[in-house]
Amino acid sequence: MDDLQTALKEFFGHEDFREGQREIVEAAVAGVDTLAVLPTGGGKSVTYQLPGLLLPGATLILSPLIALMKDQVESLPEALQGRVALINSSLDSSELGKRLAQLKSGQLKLIYAAPERLRQPPFLHALREAGVSLVVIDEAHCISQWGHDFRPDYRAVGRAVQELNPRSVLAVTATAPPDVQRDIEQQLGRKLKVILKPTWRENLFLEARRVKSNDEKLFATVEICQQFEGVGLVYASSRDRCEDISRMLKRQGVAAGFYHAGLEPVERAAAQDRFMSGEVRVMAATVAFGMGVDKSDIRFLLHFNPSRTLENYYQEAGRAGRDGKPSRCVMLYTSSDMAAATRRLNEDALTAERVQSVYRAVRSVLGRRRCAPVRFEALVSEVGGDDGLVRSALPVLEELGLLARHADLPRAMHLYSELLSDEADPLADLLLSAGSDPVAQAEAAGLHLADLEHEVLRLQEAGYLTYRAAPRDLCLELLPPPEDTKARLDERLKERAEAAAYRAAAMKAYGDEPKCRHAQIARYFGDRWPRRTCGMCDVCALPPASPTPSRSESAFRGTREGKLPSLRPDEVGNRAKGGAGGGMSGGMPIDALRLLHDLASGYYPFQLGKAGLMKALRGTPDAPVKPNRTGAFGALEGWKKADVERLIEALIEQSYLRRDEEDEYRRLYLTESGLEALQSGELDIEWRAPSVVQAQASSESADPGLLAALKAWRKELASEQAVPPYVIFADKVLEGIAARKPANEFELLEIAGIGPGKAAKFGETVLELVRRQG
Repeated sequence: MDDLQTALKEFFGHEDFREGQREIVEAAVAGVDTLAVLPTGGGKSVTYQLPGLLLPGATLILSPLIALMKDQVESLPEALQGRVALINSSLDSSELGKRLAQLKSGQLKLIYAAPERLRQPPFLHALREAGVSLVVIDEAHCISQWGHDFRPDYRAVGRAVQELNPRSVLAVTATAPPDVQRDIEQQLGRKLKVILKPTWRENLFLEARRVKSNDEKLFATVEICQQFEGVGLVYASSRDRCEDISRMLKRQGVAAGFYHAGLEPVERAAAQDRFMSGEVRVMAATVAFGMGVDKSDIRFLLHFNPSRTLENYYQEAGRAGRDGKPSRCVMLYTSSDMAAATRRLNEDALTAERVQSVYRAVRSVLGRRRCAPVRFEALVSEVGGDDGLVRSALPVLEELGLLARHADLPRAMHLYSELLSDEADPLADLLLSAGSDPVAQAEAAGLHLADLEHEVLRLQEAGYLTYRAAPRDLCLELLPPPEDTKARLDERLKERAEAAAYRAAAMKAYGDEPKCRHAQIARYFGDRWPRRTCGMCDVCALPPASPTPSRSESAFRGTREGKLPSLRPDEVGNRAKGGAGGGMSGGMPIDALRLLHDLASGYYPFQLGKAGLMKALRGTPDAPVKPNRTGAFGALEGWKKADVERLIEALIEQSYLRRDEEDEYRRLYLTESGLEALQSGELDIEWRAPSVVQAQASSESADPGLLAALKAWRKELASEQAVPPYVIFADKVLEGIAARKPANEFELLEIAGIGPGKAAKFGETVLELVRRQG
């Protein structure tokens, strides 16, 4: 056992390094500037914590999230925690002063801080006093403008590295394509040894499933969360969607919870604790949940919406199976999802006009001053409240040479003399006589505003004065505009737009192209990939056998007792007006009345608003009532939302239903006319939904014999593969085949739900079945 392995066991209790860790630790200990790209779950923290404990002086670890820092510190052995400190915005001034004093005196070995702290001179001063051997940049992709999670505050890191001049720098990330690697090196101003470990996670089964509608997504989400055993994480793009998914899963018997940034800190902590303890099995969350959450046994991870970029997706999906055991990662998407993701990237893209608006805002706030403190909120107000625009545009304006952003400056510096006047420093006298306004203090002392606090810290260190700083603002300085500013801006924005388009295309290709999912990811990140099938994605192999029986959409709907049959296309025009004809048949406007009546007259009366009634009539899994509560549940299954909404509005307008406009949820109630119509089974209402005929035409025109043969074949194959039938083909796809009767692979590919991958696997068998049925 060598020295490094001995230290690993002594400090962390590990017998040996994981793959890739030793090389990174050796480079850091040897003083080699390094960029390490390790897949999520590869044990990044040990690669800098161990060198930090072995090297002389202090190690500065820069990390983007307080939760991430807190988790890493708490996971350290108890014997080491006294030599570790967090420097973050949650500290009050006295605790911050105490920790900075510990840092200067050499009591601390590992210092965790957010990158924005580097814009505060007292912190940099304390680091210089302590002597920093190693600067670690965690989540280093955040430093790059080409990275999927660019954070402007990381741009302060390069300047801080120059000031601190550490023995070495270690940048670590799980997601850094070649262009991001180059930009990280450029921003840090050092030549970096790149240690790139394979992105391949052999325990992750990757699947991208295209669905036709949001309803299909909901059914798939319920099915996956019921079918897959173990702990699960469902990522959704909005806070409301997270809460909706959690409620839906609970109604289907899944122990679910939700987490997003809109919750109060206490609520977020409680939600996370319930997930960590196992009280909640499936968490529906926005993507922020996962960073800093040390849960290694997540068995399945579902993306309800596609990620913005492939970097985002792989980092998020990588939170599954960190314990090395088999885990599933499924991405659900519709064609409109991919279009929306591209649109969001375009909307977020900087344009010349948007950059110029921030420049005008800086000039407006500065007024006649060239250099002054500027409140961030004032800039945001000048550009109409878009704080993201201000954060994105300021680094661009710096790069163009239009302004300089100096260290953040206190709004006020209260100075106090420590010595008698005949012993004072002349500069200290000037500063002490200038009041507490930093601008006035700098003018009185003849100092550039950017140098003011450095001089005050020097005088404090020498014992001439002490000072107390107020909250800080940006310190911006306008510079003479370079002659080629417009051309450089246009070129920079063009580069950014091309990079955004490339990322959007890569994300779309990951879902749409029948190519190995792992290979696509590896090649995107510049990782070599042999020409072979991985066996661990939906393109290269059928999914592994599920440990529990499949619960398909039909099984979910089958829990309804006495479900009414859906309206046939030939009944739409004949029966939408003038009565029920055959009595209480389903698919009729009268089913809306029946559903409300059943809920209101049950043992636990329950009223619905329009949105809830629409979901219950359409039978979607996010409906606020369970399927067995009423026989009318799902009576309008297959109808479009807009059609059902028009029906409900017509029932209200023609006084069969009453909407309580005073109620917060605007609940719906049966009127006397509605009750009479329900009792007689007849109502007179002008309404029809022509889209239903179109939606169900393929099912009605399907050859019954061929459809039966296709379903029998699918059942047999699914049984052999020990997978749910929908993995082979969904019912709608089989109905399309039975209706279209394709004669060759080209015609087969024209059927919705059949891509090149499915055609390659099953096309020959399907076409043979079609030929036999003639």
